[in-house]
Amino acid sequence: MPQTLPRARIPAAMGVAPRSDGAPRGELPLVNSGSARSGPLARAPDPRQGGDAASLGRSIRHVLRSDAAILGTGLAVWLAVVVRIAARLPAAPVRMGDTQDYLTLAAHRPPLYGWLLAAYQWATGGGLEHLPLLQFLLVAAGLLLFSLELGRLLRSTLAGAAAVLLAMHQVVIYDAPRLVMSESLFLALVLAGTGLLFRHVRREGGDRGGSLAGAAACFALAAATRTTGTALLLLPLLVALLDRRLRPGAAALRAGQCIAVAGLLLILAAAGNWARHGRFEIGSFAGVALLGKALILLEPADLPALPSGGGAAAAAAAKTVPVAAEARRLIAAQPDLGHRLRAQLQSTEDLRFASFFPAAEAHWPEWRDATWRDRSDLGLDVVGSHTAQDRTAGPGHPRGPAPPAATMRPCGHISSQALPLVEGSRPTETLVPSER
Repeated sequence: MPQTLPRARIPAAMGVAPRSDGAPRGELPLVNSGSARSGPLARAPDPRQGGDAASLGRSIRHVLRSDAAILGTGLAVWLAVVVRIAARLPAAPVRMGDTQDYLTLAAHRPPLYGWLLAAYQWATGGGLEHLPLLQFLLVAAGLLLFSLELGRLLRSTLAGAAAVLLAMHQVVIYDAPRLVMSESLFLALVLAGTGLLFRHVRREGGDRGGSLAGAAACFALAAATRTTGTALLLLPLLVALLDRRLRPGAAALRAGQCIAVAGLLLILAAAGNWARHGRFEIGSFAGVALLGKALILLEPADLPALPSGGGAAAAAAAKTVPVAAEARRLIAAQPDLGHRLRAQLQSTEDLRFASFFPAAEAHWPEWRDATWRDRSDLGLDVVGSHTAQDRTAGPGHPRGPAPPAATMRPCGHISSQALPLVEGSRPTETLVPSER
């Protein structure tokens, strides 16, 4: 007989008929599921729960989404990749065309990377040996924070591991630690700042402002490393102001904290530049950097649109036209995207330091008489004129297909310590990635 749960007796006067299941009138039958849950208070099983197999699947998913699994998997993949790449780093870094500016703490450069090099030389007695390892560990530390917080934000064991693998196979990230260039420090700070933003978004009700302030500090230091980092300063402010979990007063308070932290670090960087060079500014080389990227597209039809009435600047640029055509042939001859990117990076370095700068010194008096800080503004003028020419040229602009790879000539001019191209690939030159 089924088990029953007593309840109040129904008066016979209501004319309730006898129960057909044999249970005493006025009592409710309970289902005996035959499981450990049967008994006086047992309930019928929910068909949506799917039994033991579904319960096992839920348990596995719970384990895979736990912090222990996410952190353990991400850390294991990160450690394997870091050990493998660190073992292949050279002892001595490759010096680039811009290296001397950082070593001398030039006024037109943001100061933080120069300060890092000065501190490293002081600690090592004046040398740069094993600098690639230090720079790689900085990038790896930033990537670790980024990947672990990404995995915890998405509750995914694979997301963080995939981020490590994809980042470490990116050409610029892989090559940057080998060179005396600011990209390594810049990448480390940007990755760390983004990871702290993930941490704030992930936490219930935010992170009491600590993560946002930390992200603001990282992005401010990135701006003190490369001026392109100034665009990132807005991210912590936007995250604070657009966070629906925060009341308007709390959001404004956290945005104010970000402004205070970033502002203090930028003031310190500018004060350092003022103490050394008498200029209260961070410094910028953006115009010359953009110039290197624009020169690779230079063709004879562009020369009349350049500043100085198409005269002195055009005369200097004319010397670069054949080198730019040669660089485009070098890029087109590469076997895959990664090596085309390396060729493009080297070409911008060659066009600036080995071609345009000497020609500008010889044929452009305004450039010759200007400081590097002022040359950045002149470079912006050239880039602006070149870009305007390209935008208005239309389909009739004489940009034909690249010449065959067989006519390619070597393009490397900067350093004898070069990074090799693919072994056995058609161009036998070596490539030196550029800093810009």
